[in-house]
Amino acid sequence: MRFVDILTEWVKSVSRVYMCQFLPTPLAWHFHQLPDWVQRLSAVAIITAEVVGALLMLSPVRGQRLVAFYSQVMSMMWMIRMIRMMMMMMIRMMNEAATSRNI
Repeated sequence: MRFVDILTEWVKSVSRVYMCQFLPTPLAWHFHQLPDWVQRLSAVAIITAEVVGALLMLSPVRGQRLVAFYSQVMSMMWMIRMIRMMMMMMIRMMNEAATSRNI
């Protein structure tokens, strides 16, 4: 298969990602309901950002490397924040379930 064919299949399958992702977020169901063209556009944007970011890290220009570095740092901080929010929600749900059993 050509690289373009592989990318096309990956973009087509992005609608299943929201259901099957490792740590689904509370908004995953809503994103799964979006029109197909929005999901494909977001997949292309993510692929582009990851490829461009990786290539910018190899740039000889310091400013471009800094942009790549800070974009990677910001995306990691965003992921950590999302995981923390999910953990807090899970703890809250478990506490609510425990208190409803005691009533």
